[in-house]
Amino acid sequence: GWGAGFRFGRGHRYYRWWYEYSGGKLTDWGAHHVDIAMWSLDKLGADIGNISIDPLMVEHPVPFKDGMPQEDDKFNAATKFNVRVTFADGIEMFVTDSAEKTLGFENGIMFEGSKGRFLVNRGKLVGKPVELLKENPLPEDWASQLYGQAAPKSHMQHFADCIKTRKTPISDAQSHHRMLAVCHAINIAMRLNRKLTFDPSTDTFVGDEQANSFLAREQR
Repeated sequence: GWGAGFRFGRGHRYYRWWYEYSGGKLTDWGAHHVDIAMWSLDKLGADIGNISIDPLMVEHPVPFKDGMPQEDDKFNAATKFNVRVTFADGIEMFVTDSAEKTLGFENGIMFEGSKGRFLVNRGKLVGKPVELLKENPLPEDWASQLYGQAAPKSHMQHFADCIKTRKTPISDAQSHHRMLAVCHAINIAMRLNRKLTFDPSTDTFVGDEQANSFLAREQR
């Protein structure tokens, strides 16, 4: 038989659905969608100001008390959620488990502004700005203007090349830390099911000891 304390589903790819080891959809799909959203909004620095995180709707598969699951025999990461993230300049980012039902579009990132909107996901890039490229195409050196280097054809090869050249990869560690810190902060707000204010310059919550207690485990 299995050793004492083993629970099915706590290993291999299923570990991500337990808050004890990962962060559910926020550190799965969120690592892609929130990354692109914050990158495009130029919100990947530490000087972007405080962020308001408001869980408008959240459902967990087990009951929670003070942010802690009250049952240990099934997955506990949030299965349904809609969270409003408001940046210091007033721009709002909605993070949801089901864009189709909550926001009215398919899985991906929808950008909406005063001049129109566009959608990007792993399979497509559509919307008014894309349509306007027919009349006003991007310059040939668009990647160099944006990144300071040519657009890589392979992330893995680009990483290997940057080890040799000492250039910062286009997809770099600091930017990924910033957006994943926000994903983790959203998870904490969902676990506590209340509005929080997150300070990216210190990676802490403003004036909230209980929320800050979730930032790190006591070492043993």
